[in-house]
Amino acid sequence: METSKPRLLVVDDEPDMVTFLVDLLRKSGFDADGVHTGAAMHEALARSTCALILLDLRLKDEDGLTLARELRQRSAIPIIMLSGASDETDRVLLLELAADDFLVKPFSPRELLARVRAVLRRYAVETGAPPSNVPRPPKAPSRDHAHFGPWVLDLAERELVHEDGSCASRSASGPATSCSSRRAASRPRCSTARSTC
Repeated sequence: METSKPRLLVVDDEPDMVTFLVDLLRKSGFDADGVHTGAAMHEALARSTCALILLDLRLKDEDGLTLARELRQRSAIPIIMLSGASDETDRVLLLELAADDFLVKPFSPRELLARVRAVLRRYAVETGAPPSNVPRPPKAPSRDHAHFGPWVLDLAERELVHEDGSCASRSASGPATSCSSRRAASRPRCSTARSTC
């Protein structure tokens, strides 16, 4: 019996990037499609199931993190975020809130394929079923993070992080401060133009 190819969806507002990734995935044995907006992504998912989504963080006029959180609330579909931003805070926030993996542009085709296969394998091992955008059961809360509304409380770091990446913390000895000010001593300046500084 022939095994169906995993269907992957690429979401990126750069047409050249979508074409490149779709061609790469198809040549590597996947059934891949590409779209350029969040609305088109939702339409594609409504038409058929999908095994994994490659989602750009910085879509034009849209926030990839918000889209990823919407997906995560409704399904267990694996999400690999793509971004030109390499800031550690961005990566940690994405992995905590929604993404299964994170890849910084530019990346090598071999690394992308390796990460796609690794995420698919990990999902199959953890759930015993192929990944898809079917409704998911509620996720058990993390012991180190408390989620409420658009906020996540990092108990280990004592930081309160908003879904937009901004964060505030309160210490016993002083008023609320931004997370960026706490990191300022170790990071002299922002690594990306869109970082919160």
